[in-house]
Amino acid sequence: MGNNGFIGDFSVIPKEKISQSLKEKLNNETISIINSCYAKIEDLLKTNWDAIDAVAKNLIAKKKDWILTNLKK
Repeated sequence: MGNNGFIGDFSVIPKEKISQSLKEKLNNETISIINSCYAKIEDLLKTNWDAIDAVAKNLIAKKKDWILTNLKK
């Protein structure tokens, strides 16, 4: 649920039955939720970037080893 108390599946309501005001509120709430999630993920990535970089380098090294091993066959 977002900050404005909207909860539920509004897709079951025919579009012509939803007021423009409610559509705008739902759109604004959706944008707010997405922006909040984006900010949390961005912070998580920045906080853990060293670990992410280490994992990426490890995967690249393993892939190189795998390629070199399998090309010799």
